Amino acid sequence: MHFIDQFKLNKFIEIMSSQTWPLFDTNLEKDEIIKNPSFFVYSQEGEIRPATAHNQYLKTFTLAFLTRKQEQLDILALAEQLRLAGLRFTGSEIDEGEFADTNQRAKMITLNFVHVIKVRE
Repeated sequence: MHFIDQFKLNKFIEIMSSQTWPLFDTNLEKDEIIKNPSFFVYSQEGEIRPATAHNQYLKTFTLAFLTRKQEQLDILALAEQLRLAGLRFTGSEIDEGEFADTNQRAKMITLNFVHVIKVRE
């Protein structure tokens, strides 16, 4: 038995590289946060649940956009672009708060996706 993940990390990075703001994984450092007033962070460490097909699973993928400059993100346009990387958009959330140790106000837009993992025997 083997698993075929429909998510294409290389395509995701290619699409995100064409965006205005830099992209980091969850290992970003504090200096990167300070240096960039707006940026993306992604996590591949998502939950896995059964899909409707008997030989498929859905894995959660999260992409967050953080901005201290109140920049605008076209959520739907980006979500549509990321379909080419095998990601299905499931919704978004918007939060406002302060960065720890900086006292700077920030907005975070979280984009939630899933991608299909197929089981082959």
